[in-house]
Amino acid sequence: MTYGSYKPILEDDEQVYAYFREYEGTKWLVLLNISEETAERDWSPFFSLKDAELLIGNYDDSERQELSPYEARIYQV
Repeated sequence: MTYGSYKPILEDDEQVYAYFREYEGTKWLVLLNISEETAERDWSPFFSLKDAELLIGNYDDSERQELSPYEARIYQV
């Protein structure tokens, strides 16, 4: 995911690194909890989990609002 536009969200968040990437009409959301603590965030201003398809993640339950320690998710939105 190095090509296309890059739009960071939660830019001041020291625990979660999150951004949108768009390329050739496809848009992805990358969510990374870069800490050892659970991160609870409200994603509704940015996207709906119901409208997103999880492409890859390192935990089983991707329907949760919170991110587990060191959790990574990539959604197609």
